[in-house]
Amino acid sequence: MQPRTEPTFWARVPAGGWTVGVWAGPDGHTMADVTSSRGALAYLTSSGTGRAGLSIDAGWAGCGAGPDGKRQWWALAIGHASAGLSQVVSFGRRASGRRIERMTLPSEATSGLWLVHDGLWIAAAVGRYTHVRLTAQSTEHIQALDLVTE
Repeated sequence: MQPRTEPTFWARVPAGGWTVGVWAGPDGHTMADVTSSRGALAYLTSSGTGRAGLSIDAGWAGCGAGPDGKRQWWALAIGHASAGLSQVVSFGRRASGRRIERMTLPSEATSGLWLVHDGLWIAAAVGRYTHVRLTAQSTEHIQALDLVTE
């Protein structure tokens, strides 16, 4: 059977126009790409990259037109996770003073995107966030999101 060249899963980030595609690569591993609102490839990864354990590979934040045409902030991150880790992704930002505003996926996935498949994870949320945190068991990774200005 020939691997698909079209994504088996495709989603548009809730605001900003960025897209995520997931498909089976020629070697049988799962492939995932992230494309900017202008159609440029921002990131490409595979479940077969040899990464072990938990990682945040890339993350972005920006502001774009929401479904109602109004400006809306968004965040998107992608990474690797071993099976059975029950990972949780949180997008956060420091609000006023020491208070941290946070969106946690998958528990709040109705207001975002959460996908875990074949060692890859992808998360997206609407909101103004500056960091992504990945937690599984006793391991935690935190990474700043790259600000997109389009």
